[in-house]
Amino acid sequence: YPKVEGEIERIELDPAQMSKLESMSAFERATWYGLEGIWYDTLTAIATLKQSNPKNANIASTWEELLRSVGLEAISIQPLVQ
Repeated sequence: YPKVEGEIERIELDPAQMSKLESMSAFERATWYGLEGIWYDTLTAIATLKQSNPKNANIASTWEELLRSVGLEAISIQPLVQ
């Protein structure tokens, strides 16, 4: 099986950002994380959406585009493992 390694840098969001996130849909939050460069939360949010909505073409396309954008196209169409 492929193996992934990396580091996670925790960042603290300010109260205004937290409030904004609370009013967003799950997909909007994932998009916001991506725009802010918060990779781990972007990946987690899209993966969660993909697992809970496996037939949603928009989510599947977003997942594939996200992984392709960082050179992971080979795994972009593989099923998620829990």
